[in-house]
Amino acid sequence: MRVLIAHGDATSRYALREVAEDLSALGLKPVESSEGAQTVELLTGDDAPALAVVDWDLPGVSGPELCRQVRRRCGSRSPYIILIAPSSEQVDEAFAAGANDCLRASATGHELQARIVAARRLGALGYPRRLAAERGLDAGVAPAGLPHASCRESRHQTSPYAATPHATSTT
Repeated sequence: MRVLIAHGDATSRYALREVAEDLSALGLKPVESSEGAQTVELLTGDDAPALAVVDWDLPGVSGPELCRQVRRRCGSRSPYIILIAPSSEQVDEAFAAGANDCLRASATGHELQARIVAARRLGALGYPRRLAAERGLDAGVAPAGLPHASCRESRHQTSPYAATPHATSTT
């Protein structure tokens, strides 16, 4: 399972990647992004990671604005986003913008690992299995990006029961 590490600072990205790699037993494979527009595209694309750790001050777009854009484009099929805030004053704003979790920048690597493990335990990273079940696919062979492959498609569906992504009523 891919986890997106989005931070403008290369040293911070490296440190976050190391934290994620320490959880390789869970099957996490870090992917990196250094700027906002690229991060939005990665999180809303056809092969989007199920989890993202995003810096508050990502170049090109703030963390809260990134959350709003991803939620607008993907709705209920959005990835799980952990936003890293500079201080505790931003926590409320992070959740209001659509972050699933928020950590202060001063948090330890162990705290981040605990949040990732908790997200997995809560089933937040179980999107591929749920979507595969909805589509009648074998969850064991569903592609990693499956939950987000329908991100764009879901805006075009007229009904959650539509047979195809672009189904329309015939009258």
